[in-house]
Order: sequence, then structure tokens, then C-alpha cells
Amino acid sequence: MMLGSSRTEHAFRVRKDEEKAWAEILGHPVATFNFGVPGAGSLTELLTWGRLRRDGVRPSLLLIEVLPAYLAAPPSDYNEVFLPTDRLAWRDLPLIERYVGTIRTGLRRDWLESWPMAGYTHRLSLIKLVGPELLPPGYRLAGAAGLDESGAPPTADAPVTSEQRQRAIQFAGIEYHPRFAGFQLGGPQCQALCELLASCRKEGVSVAMVVMPEGPTFRSWYPPGTWEDIKAWLTQVGREYNAPLVNAREWLDDENDFRDSHHLLLSGRDKFKERLGRETILPLLRRPSLSSP
Repeated sequence: MMLGSSRTEHAFRVRKDEEKAWAEILGHPVATFNFGVPGAGSLTELLTWGRLRRDGVRPSLLLIEVLPAYLAAPPSDYNEVFLPTDRLAWRDLPLIERYVGTIRTGLRRDWLESWPMAGYTHRLSLIKLVGPELLPPGYRLAGAAGLDESGAPPTADAPVTSEQRQRAIQFAGIEYHPRFAGFQLGGPQCQALCELLASCRKEGVSVAMVVMPEGPTFRSWYPPGTWEDIKAWLTQVGREYNAPLVNAREWLDDENDFRDSHHLLLSGRDKFKERLGRETILPLLRRPSLSSP
């Protein structure tokens, strides 16, 4: 199972034949699950992990994406855009209040106002399921036919021209340049990552941190010394929580493997999955403590 952002959503999409090949190597069944959420940082990952634990989910191996640019950012993935109130359960609220209570004030009031009228609050989602033709095209939900074999939307597989890639890189720069300006490591995202790793250690779940591939252009946006500081901190945290760091940041140097120098296309995804499976997933799943009944 892998938690992460849209980088994970695009990249960790394992086909059934790949799961079967891993199962033959390991001698037991393998099933993979992608919990990539667009805009997610460590805070959203911590929220997702808490929900999975409440539902009794305990994976043999949990991969946690670390998005370096978020490790000094305010908790933007807990805002109303990326995590609206109607996606929250009452049991989620204490965690969000603990991290961003001063930013999202009135959260419980908003929840209490929206959930008693759940039919109205979720009207668009309900219509998408039972009568999508009643909605404008932009609001419609693709059915199972719109998903690939891994259960993910296949939008990342569409080829891009060099012009489209350059426009996408420019858009990514608009989003990430401010995050790197005056970058100082620390804050809620780092705290949430440590809390997530501590929870995994307490639950006895094998875990690894993964820094996803970044293209040459994206890597050039890091201020001097920034990545070295991030890597040193992650290595230290990994030792403390027995969570090895998988540094895939420089695994791919061809911009043609990326849509925008940080989201993988099909060619890049296949290269990433093959190496991740060979160097990380299979060795960790071979551990006696994991393979024993």
C-alpha cells in the first residue's frame, strides 16, 4: 500500500500481471493499493492512515511518499479546497484541529451544518452516480470503463507534445517556486510525518519513505543546499523509526518520462515501478517477520 500525492496517484499503478509476477517470486499472494490524493502532504497521509487503521487495515508493507517541497510549507493540504468539510468524518476533526485549528476556525460548526443535510451536501456526488447525464460534462464522474486495470484514471497515459510539456512545467513552477523561496525545513508537515511513522512502528507495520522521481528542471528549482538538508533529516528520521528512505528523486533524467517534470507518464511509471519493486518492495516483503503466517 502506498500513501501519497498526485505523484503517487500517477506512478504507483501496478497491473494484475505485475502483482502475479511478484507473488510468484515471493511464494504468496500480493495485492497493491494506491492511496494517492492530489495535493496531499504528510498531514493528509496521516489522516488517511488513521482512517485505514479504524477500518482494521494493516498492510504488510506501507510506502509513504515524502514530498520535499512540502516539508517547510504551511499545512495547505488541510485547507477547504483540498480537504472540504463534506469529506470529513466527525472522528477526523480532532486531528485537523490539532494541526490547523487556528487556520480552519469553526470547523465543527461547519460540519454540523453540512452533515444533517447530507443529501443536499453530497447532491453532486449522488447525481454523478445515478444520473450523470443530468450534469454538465465537467461535473460527470467516469464509470468503471474510465479506469485502467489498476483502478486509476488513465489520464496520465495520454502523450504530450514538447509544447504541452513546457506549459505544464511553467504551471508547476508557478505552484512550487513560492514553496522553495526562503525554504526552512520544519513545521506541521514534518511533525505529521513523524507521527505517522511512530504510529506504524507502534502497530508493527513495515514502512518505508519514498521520495518520488523529479525531472532535471524540477530539481533545478531547489535552492543550494536545500535537498542535502532534507535528505539528511529524512535519513535521521528513517533511522529513528526504522523506516528506510527510498531516494528515487534522480532515478529518471529524461524529461520525456514526465508530464511536467514531476508527474510521471507511462514510460516513466514503468521504469519507476520496476526499480521500486526490485530494490524496495520485494526485499522488504521477503523479511521473515512479514512472510511468516
